[in-house]
Amino acid sequence: MPYYRALEAADTEWKAGKLDLSDLERLLGDLLAIQLASVHEQATGGG
Repeated sequence: MPYYRALEAADTEWKAGKLDLSDLERLLGDLLAIQLASVHEQATGGG
C-alpha cells in the first residue's frame, strides 16, 4: 500500500501541473536502507 499511496501522491501533483516525486523517493530510500541493513547483518553475522 505505501507504494500505491506514493504513486497517487505523484499523480495528484502531476495533475496540478507539478512534478513531485518526494513520496516515492522517500519510500524507495527507506526500502533500500532496510535492504542494506539486512545485507550488512547477514555479512557480519548479526548486529
